[in-house]
Amino acid sequence: MDLTDEERIPVREIVEIYEQKEKMGELSSPSHGGNLSRIRFIVETINYFEKRYAKPYQEVVSEKGNPDDSEDWIWAREGKEWKSLLKEIGDL
Repeated sequence: MDLTDEERIPVREIVEIYEQKEKMGELSSPSHGGNLSRIRFIVETINYFEKRYAKPYQEVVSEKGNPDDSEDWIWAREGKEWKSLLKEIGDL
């Protein structure tokens, strides 16, 4: 299967996301202020997506469409994660 450049994710981005998630796992225990660490992780990840797409989630959705219905697998994956984090921070 030949992937176009649009379908490729640079390894550094995968590493950054992995490191963020791994760091969150290490800091999630109550003795490390787990809730505060989770909030920081959410905010950092939301900021990452806003920088990556150069606009807030709702503007990206209006351009790219609902990530749940997207055929662009990168947007589908990232959009769902972004949406989930926004929902989670709103529920705190």
